[in-house]
Amino acid sequence: MSESTLAVEKVVIIGSGPAGWTAAIYAARASLSPLAIVGVPATVPAPVLPGGQLMLTTEVENYPGFPHGVTGPELMDKFRDQAVRFDTRVLDNDVVSCDFASTPMRLTLCDGKVIQAHSVIIATGATANWIGCPNELRLAQNGGGVSACAVCDGALPVFRNKVLAVVGGGDTAMEEASYLTKFAAKVYIIHRRDSFRASRAMQTRVLEHPRVEVLWNTVVTNVQGENRITGLELENVQTKQTSLLEVAGLFVAIGHSPATKFIKDSGITFDEKGYVHLSSRSSETNLKGVRSRRRRRLHVPPSRQRSGHGLPSRDRLRAVSRNARRALSVKVGTQVKRGRGIDACKTNVPMTRGQRCTTSCTRTCSEASSEARSSTNARSVDVHAKRCAARWLRVEHFAITAH
Repeated sequence: MSESTLAVEKVVIIGSGPAGWTAAIYAARASLSPLAIVGVPATVPAPVLPGGQLMLTTEVENYPGFPHGVTGPELMDKFRDQAVRFDTRVLDNDVVSCDFASTPMRLTLCDGKVIQAHSVIIATGATANWIGCPNELRLAQNGGGVSACAVCDGALPVFRNKVLAVVGGGDTAMEEASYLTKFAAKVYIIHRRDSFRASRAMQTRVLEHPRVEVLWNTVVTNVQGENRITGLELENVQTKQTSLLEVAGLFVAIGHSPATKFIKDSGITFDEKGYVHLSSRSSETNLKGVRSRRRRRLHVPPSRQRSGHGLPSRDRLRAVSRNARRALSVKVGTQVKRGRGIDACKTNVPMTRGQRCTTSCTRTCSEASSEARSSTNARSVDVHAKRCAARWLRVEHFAITAH
């Protein structure tokens, strides 16, 4: 069949992790008949499996809906089954190149076949960076106490009150070490340099903790253990002296590598770390019809965080709610005084704009509303109380509604 006669897909999703299957479920329920290209198993050098990083996670205890926990592969199978239930078509293949400039867009697979699509969703995510020891990857796959995510696995019973090790020197390593101190008897941080790259605040939090010890200028050369990790073979990069450290768990926190090599020459722009650059808070890329499912992390200065400006919607409303409470000095059960405090109005009489909600109000609802909006510095937020239909802060739950 020639390319001119190939059927053109409405939506093609590249990737099979949680983001990919979520996109497939929503697209399928919208009757878009999506095609999900899930990839094939590979080793680069760590194993990369269809299903994402959860395929290397033995036990997931913090995902809602599974009170007794679930394994990573089992969870991803359920994601896939749900997408297939709504008629998502699945293709076990790899995309090796993309031509987003053509209309329709063309995706070339590893077997040479070409798929045409009107829209493409990139949900390939990233792969964790590993140290590279052969035994390390084997134990990570078999649930032997080696992990790339302390928040995912650190609270498991096998790690509680044990000696654990974290490899890395960035903010991620500091966060993981700090988290593990809640459960471990002792946490070693193994770093190949004589100083951390993490922020000063993160360093201080970890270095001052009594159960944390840092091994500077040290690298891991091998991971010991048959079924479970028993220790680490270490080497000092300056003195070349070797040593053995007995641990019950190893958490590798040396970053991630984005799975975006197949679109390097597609015209998509990337950030300094190699992830797809998103120009706004949406999933839009610089190319029309191409979207990325990677969550965009925004750096917002503290001065702007106080007003909520530039924050994601949930955090913005939280910041605005906090500022509104301060500005109006709301206290539950208090009477209205000089328009700066209210109680739940005891009447259900509908109010018109400009009418006072109680006889003790000294300002009209419109004046108070104007003051509240200016104090929160959020144009899209309207502080109001539904009980009296006036534009006030709802006292019962300190809720703020975005219009």
